[in-house]
Amino acid sequence: MPEWSFFVLYLMVYGYFKKRDMEQPKSIFERNKVRNLVNWNSRISSYCQNGLFDEALDAFAKTQLDGFKPDEVSYASVVSACAQLGTLDTGNELHSMIIQKRIKLNQFI
Repeated sequence: MPEWSFFVLYLMVYGYFKKRDMEQPKSIFERNKVRNLVNWNSRISSYCQNGLFDEALDAFAKTQLDGFKPDEVSYASVVSACAQLGTLDTGNELHSMIIQKRIKLNQFI
């Protein structure tokens, strides 16, 4: 697979998720070496928008393992996933992380 810019990768992943195709973007994302926080956030929020909340939490964890620091967008998505799943303990952990890392609170977090 050729190495694409992060913008092209983002558009491809976003397009597949919009069509509710969950396997193609996952495959593209995992095979390509070009990653950044925008790509990860797109994946996490797309999982949430398609009701795949466990996958969103998994992608959030992988974001950090991949060396990226979650931002407001990342946290807004995973807090929403926790709310939908009813995982209070995970939500509390995220809340602690938000405070500890001094993530700027807004209407989404």
